[in-house]
Amino acid sequence: MILAPATWYATVPGVTLTGPYNHHFIVDVGLAYLVSGLGLMAAVRLGDRRLAWLASAWPLSHASFHILLWLTHGLPHGAALSAELIGVLGTALLAVFGAGGLPGQTRARGKMT
Repeated sequence: MILAPATWYATVPGVTLTGPYNHHFIVDVGLAYLVSGLGLMAAVRLGDRRLAWLASAWPLSHASFHILLWLTHGLPHGAALSAELIGVLGTALLAVFGAGGLPGQTRARGKMT
């Protein structure tokens, strides 16, 4: 998305159905994914669940918006559905499950869980 936004736009199934090519927007979204991914990698390296949840905010918010669109406008079809399930919902689920699997502080005891 960041290095070849026009290629990404033209080759990912269903993307062209979302509107005209917008270089700036595609790179913005790519940067959001990059920062989120770097935050998740740092969270894993540091074993920090709070950082992982913070880094999961983008993919989780993005997937929530797409689910709302599916509920109000219907599911995409064919390869576009596969692309959304993998690229949008899949990344959010990976982030959430990854964040939930890291140790974190519990408020009651202040110990690592």
